[in-house]
Amino acid sequence: MERIDRSRKIDIPPFWNRIPSFFLYGLKPVPVILSALSGLLLYLAPNFWVSFLLYAVALKYSMEALQHTMRGELAPPPITRGVLLDKYELPLTLFAVLALYLFALYSIGNSLGLTAALLLFLFGAFLFPALIMCLGISESFSFSANPLNWLTLVKRIGWGYLALYGLQISLSGAQTSVEYLVFERVDSETPAAVWMAINTLFMIISFHMMGYVILQYHQALDEPPPAQALSDENIAGSLLLEKFIQEGNSLAATEELIALVKSEPNSLALRKKLHNYAMLNQQKEVVVEYAPAYMQLLLKRGDIASASQLFSDCLAHDNICHPRLPSVYLPIFINLKQRRCFQDAIALAKGFHKRFPANEHTPNLYLELAKVFCEEQQRDDLAKKLLHYLLKTFHGHQKTAEVESYLKLLESLTQEPS
Repeated sequence: MERIDRSRKIDIPPFWNRIPSFFLYGLKPVPVILSALSGLLLYLAPNFWVSFLLYAVALKYSMEALQHTMRGELAPPPITRGVLLDKYELPLTLFAVLALYLFALYSIGNSLGLTAALLLFLFGAFLFPALIMCLGISESFSFSANPLNWLTLVKRIGWGYLALYGLQISLSGAQTSVEYLVFERVDSETPAAVWMAINTLFMIISFHMMGYVILQYHQALDEPPPAQALSDENIAGSLLLEKFIQEGNSLAATEELIALVKSEPNSLALRKKLHNYAMLNQQKEVVVEYAPAYMQLLLKRGDIASASQLFSDCLAHDNICHPRLPSVYLPIFINLKQRRCFQDAIALAKGFHKRFPANEHTPNLYLELAKVFCEEQQRDDLAKKLLHYLLKTFHGHQKTAEVESYLKLLESLTQEPS
């Protein structure tokens, strides 16, 4: 497999090609939980100061999402003590800049008239995303309060800023539509709580979108390059990976995934992504090599269905990925049987007594295997052989009575008429 030069420039997919991803970002667990909690808390304590505090928290988290994204971390930041309690100077700075802008709007309206105030309002509305991005980049009141810096940012981004502004307007329209649909179906006494929940969700999406624009234009904005390997929660993965997948360069994408797996060996999401991508591209060696560790992580999480599918995938590539723990064989066997993968189930159970001599799980597993031999494979001879082995080796086991009963049934069915 060819080696990838990680020192070369990263081509970041343009934000207009990722519009669905922006909306999916808001549907991930952390934004949804935070939005729901905001609405619930305001519903339980409906007063101005609670709403102000919740709005500040939403704004703080949204700014955190922007800064995460501009660094190349495309997953929502986790809700931690630091995220929720630290650096509230950012929302306070934004409030201060907006207060200064409103004062300027009021002053110009009084001195120059309504038309001048309206022009200033439209000017500010158009540059509002630029203000947010300047604040995210600088974390400075003096920098983010200077309209010249807003204009400089717009100039450096170029026509892309117009596309961003159009998307922000569309997002605002989508929020209004959602609010209208929800307000028609909820108690009229809870509009503030519902609005808080919806507004929090759409604010997070909006700030994530602006963060991605900073990420895309980081060179023009003199920002440092993003990290190439991203966190487990967003294994839509590294930007290099996304680039290789879009180009159809499966070998390079697989190598990038392998590098990510090696950097985070306990990441279930990364291993799942690697396995699925290798299966899709018929990369047998990769499937076989990384299956055992993937199997262990799946079973550690208790994901029997995925472990069963992984076993079948490996068997399709002429490889048997045996679990290490004897206790998981029967649940996987049952899942394979439910999926009617009888040959896979037989392959899983075959030789169990040799891998785990005198193990307490053998009677349960082999009784089920005997039933598959008899009922699905019409191999009563193999079923009887298994049952006799169980009676001889595990006599007195809690399954002994059931084994004897099933063996008696088989012998009666196969007994030749006199």
